[in-house]
Amino acid sequence: MKAVFSRLQRLPVLTDRWQTLSARERRLVAIGLASISALVLVSVGESLAREHARLREALPRLQAQQQAVAAAAAEISSLQARSPDAGTTSGTINALPALAELAGTRGLSLELVRVADGELRFEGRGEATALLDWLAEAHATYGAQPIGLAVRTREGPDDISGQLRLHRSD
Repeated sequence: MKAVFSRLQRLPVLTDRWQTLSARERRLVAIGLASISALVLVSVGESLAREHARLREALPRLQAQQQAVAAAAAEISSLQARSPDAGTTSGTINALPALAELAGTRGLSLELVRVADGELRFEGRGEATALLDWLAEAHATYGAQPIGLAVRTREGPDDISGQLRLHRSD
């Protein structure tokens, strides 16, 4: 309290006004300021406690999402590292409709576009686990290797985009 009063003494208008107050009035003002300070502290403390509880409840869900993303990243890395199986079909033009149909059977809504000889770009929506199943089957059947992949998770279907390279065994 003394620190507050010493700062107040630097302000002449407030100091003059403070000096005109009786001892009883000064005590009431000090009690009022202490009460307001206590209310502010309690309010801030309650707000922090609510936020802490919300974050504590959200943490397990976010950790599960992080683990799912890490597992998906590991599987994607393994798909990129694997060499295509022997006996893959040739050409992106032949593979394009088959890959689109395969994506549909997996519950993915993907638009596939040929960007270069042996490369496809895809974009759409679906679950990340279905995407991994689709990539694994595309790799086994067509020698498809992901060369770029982005999955934005959210409530409902995830936003998916990426690029595949198809290997030919001509």
